[in-house]
Amino acid sequence: MKAKKAIKETTVDCVIVGGGPAGMAAVEKIKAELGEEAKIVLLEAAPSFGGRSKSALHLVDVGASESFSVMTSNFLDPLKVRWGREWVDFEKVDWEAKDWVAVLPQWKHLSGKLKTILMDVNLHVETEDSNFEAKIQSPVNFIERIQATEGGDAAWELHSPDLIYKAKKVVWAAGLKPFQNAFGKQEAQEYLVANPRYSMDAADYRGGIAFDLEFDSGKKSIPVWDKDFPENSLFGVPTRFEGKFYLLVGALMHEGNRFILKTLTHVHQDLLSDPKHVASFQKALRRSVKTLFEMPEGAEQPKEHWVVSDRVLGHSMGSNWLLGRDLPEAGLSFVGDEVEGPLGDDTLAALESVSL
Repeated sequence: MKAKKAIKETTVDCVIVGGGPAGMAAVEKIKAELGEEAKIVLLEAAPSFGGRSKSALHLVDVGASESFSVMTSNFLDPLKVRWGREWVDFEKVDWEAKDWVAVLPQWKHLSGKLKTILMDVNLHVETEDSNFEAKIQSPVNFIERIQATEGGDAAWELHSPDLIYKAKKVVWAAGLKPFQNAFGKQEAQEYLVANPRYSMDAADYRGGIAFDLEFDSGKKSIPVWDKDFPENSLFGVPTRFEGKFYLLVGALMHEGNRFILKTLTHVHQDLLSDPKHVASFQKALRRSVKTLFEMPEGAEQPKEHWVVSDRVLGHSMGSNWLLGRDLPEAGLSFVGDEVEGPLGDDTLAALESVSL
C-alpha cells in the first residue's frame, strides 16, 4: 500500500482513532494509564463526535449501564407491543405470524429486564488540556508499524489529511473496514477472528430508519396519547409495508422541559439501497407513529427528525469478522463493537469492549 503524503509530522504518546462511543470512552482510560503529561490525540472522520450514538435508540441492560461513563440514560419498563389493537407484553405477541418480514435476533433484547436508552454520548471535549487534542474530519487513511527508536520500541505511523502521527500506542475504535482500508485488506487478515455470534439476519437488518418527533413544551401542544399508551416503557408498533410487518420500536423521552418520541425500525439493506422504497417506507412509519396520539385543536405540530443509515445499531451479531483483542504487537489496541471479547449480543457492545 502506498502511503499518502501529509504536510507535517508530529510525535504523540497515543492516537485514538474514532470518536464514537468506544473512542470517547477510551479517552479517560488512556489518560489514567499514561498520566496527565501524556500527549493524546483523538481523530474522528465524521463532522462531529458521537458516531452512531447520535442516530437512534440504543438499548442496553440497566444493570450494566452504571459502568458506562459516557452515556446518559432513562430507565423504562419492559417492552409493550400494540398487537391486535391492544398493548401487550413481549411474550404475548405472535412472533411466528407469517406477516412478519423477519424475526430478528436483536429483538430478543426487548423481552428481558428493564432497559435504558442511550440518549447521547458525553460529547464534551476538553479544550483546556494542552496535552489532549480532538479533531473532527480527520480520517486515518494509512497506518503501519515502524521502529521509533534504536532500542526497537514498537511504534505506529498514521496519516490523516493534514498530519503524519507517530505514536507508541494506538487505540483503534473506528471499526473493521476503516482498519482494512488504512492497513491493507490482506495485511489486516492476521488481526481478524471469526465472529461466533454472527447472524445473517442481523447483518441484513443492522441498518434502519430512526424517526423522532419533538413536541413543543407548551401545555397546548401536549398530545393526547392512544388509550393505554405505555409512556414509561419501550413500545413496539407493527408497521405494515408491502404486505409485511416491521417492528417500529420507540420510547417517549423527557429532556428538560421538552419531550421527544424516539423510534427505530430495522430495515433490510436492499430496501435502504432504493431511495424510492425508503421514501415510501418513511410514509408508512409516519402513519404508524401518528396513530399513537392526537394533537389538540390549533396546537403546533411536532418537529420531525429522520436518520436513515445502513448501520444504525452497533451490534456485533451483524459482523462475520471481528478485530482481535489479544495482539502480538505491543502498542495497538482494538475497541468497539467489532472487537473480539466477552461481549453479549448487546447493541452497545462498543462500550462494553473498552477495557484497555
